[in-house]
Amino acid sequence: MFVQPTQPKVILQKLRELVGAALNLEAGRVFLAPDPTMLGRLPPAADLFAAVVFGRVRFPDSPQHPGCWPAEMDLATYIYSRQAVDRPLDMTQLLTHEERGLLPLADTLLSALAGQELAQEEPPGRLLRGPLLCSGFSPIQWGQAGNLVLAYLGLQWIAPFEYAILPKKQ
Repeated sequence: MFVQPTQPKVILQKLRELVGAALNLEAGRVFLAPDPTMLGRLPPAADLFAAVVFGRVRFPDSPQHPGCWPAEMDLATYIYSRQAVDRPLDMTQLLTHEERGLLPLADTLLSALAGQELAQEEPPGRLLRGPLLCSGFSPIQWGQAGNLVLAYLGLQWIAPFEYAILPKKQ
């Protein structure tokens, strides 16, 4: 299948749709954000939401041709879960709850996204030069008020793609 040169914003938007589908979240509960902590400060009124966060674009040592450059994008997907805990120091439910636990949700997202090449119908082809690679994940407890705890888990990804440089405006 032919690789379509593209821009980071197209890949991020496609991943946003896939994250929503994998976690069974409405489109309004999956955000594009430059920093995962922004959502932690102003959490939406939901117990579960997610974000796709842009990291950086790298250009490996390779020939760069006008209009299209081989590139790799570092990005992350974050799953936020807000839960009531029985004891302030026991976060078992936050990590292991079947529906909203961070580790089961990470498994769900990992199985849905790992190896994706982001196929598309129009124009036909795929957006990535190779499979989407997960380099790891880690949880972070963000805040606590009484017995409510907000935490998130970030999955780190590498997306190899052909960067379509926009033409200069004249």
